[in-house]
Amino acid sequence: MKIYCRIIALIIVLSGCDKDPAISGGGNNGGGPVIPDVPVPTSETVTSIFICSSERDANNLGVKALTVFDNSGNIRWKKVGRGNGTDGYTTYSNGLIFSSEPDMNGSNFYAYDINTGNDVWSKILSSESYYYPVVRNDTLFCSTKVNNAASGSIAAFNAKTGALYWRRQIGNPYWPINMVLDGNTLFYIIVTSSVDAKVVSFNINTQTVNWQSASLGINLASMFSNLSVSANRVVVKTGTKLLMAFDRNTGSAAWTVPGIPFDQPLVQNNTVVSICAQDSYYPAADSLYGLYAFDEMSGSRKWKWKKYIDFNSSSPFISGNTLFISGLNSDAININLKSFLNAFNLTTGNLQWSTTAGYESENICRDIVAVGNRVFTFKKSSGLPGSTARIVRYDFVTGQAKDSITLAGESFGKMFIVGSSDKVYTTR
Repeated sequence: MKIYCRIIALIIVLSGCDKDPAISGGGNNGGGPVIPDVPVPTSETVTSIFICSSERDANNLGVKALTVFDNSGNIRWKKVGRGNGTDGYTTYSNGLIFSSEPDMNGSNFYAYDINTGNDVWSKILSSESYYYPVVRNDTLFCSTKVNNAASGSIAAFNAKTGALYWRRQIGNPYWPINMVLDGNTLFYIIVTSSVDAKVVSFNINTQTVNWQSASLGINLASMFSNLSVSANRVVVKTGTKLLMAFDRNTGSAAWTVPGIPFDQPLVQNNTVVSICAQDSYYPAADSLYGLYAFDEMSGSRKWKWKKYIDFNSSSPFISGNTLFISGLNSDAININLKSFLNAFNLTTGNLQWSTTAGYESENICRDIVAVGNRVFTFKKSSGLPGSTARIVRYDFVTGQAKDSITLAGESFGKMFIVGSSDKVYTTR
């Protein structure tokens, strides 16, 4: 009997150990149906790629540029920002690219035809600055701030003409941050004080607030957390080293995971993915570093990839049941640094394929977007003569590098990939 109990206890201990998918095998999810360990691409094909960059003009001053490519990587058209600022926010819907150039001296906002680059409508040198544009049907929603106004606002425009439908102040001095539109609800972050922020759920039909969350605290390294929204949860990283999930309908706290400076979360297929990367401002214990997957409803850990992720310049990207992640990692802290682009089975955590390259800036994969049978990553220029920025395309199933698109410019915003069904794929 004692031997039997010891065996049962040993099984329990082993089943609770961290799982390293790089060495674990199988794809059977707890005795349930077998989860394929071969990545399965979508049936989408690419019709357009567009990306924002910061470039230099004849006077060596920074200017904002928007470049649109066809599915072969040839430049379809390019626009250079006409405002003074290099900041910008871009989105796409129904054949139109919406691009803002917020600036304290007068902000610009453009709607471009994705095929021709022609202006469909624009707002030039407006006293209102526009942030985080999102589109539902033919309505464009923006986070806005009128110069010298006491409060930021949410504004709704006719996406085809730019005509204002309505504007609602949020009662806080800054504009809403990191807006996510899901169904009839906008989710965003508001700054309530110099040391606090909250998540807000806003009904676009009634133009009223559904709920405000509990305190998030300050944001890590002055970087506001992205929001990830599912049918049940709103997930956010807080300023007190928490990964926090709220009930989507009520705003009540569902669960938190404490003690780890998590990177921006992503939720899909009942799984929340986040990273504990090396951070000089908020260091963690060696044992905590790695890539994590949590159950969306309970917050319990599903699996962990135990690696020292020294450099994480891209958010995870999920396509179907495949999780892609890139950056720099090492065998121990700052030892044997190498870049990586990996594909994991989202459910099991099994490593499906991995590619590596040098750790120079021009070799590091950033800003992953996957659509069809390709994985797109941005690789920036090192700044040395002859070095160019590139979009490098990898095979979705094998990870083999296929081809690349050469880019002008120095630094880039997130990529947008438009699929054949007019669906948009992008980093968060």
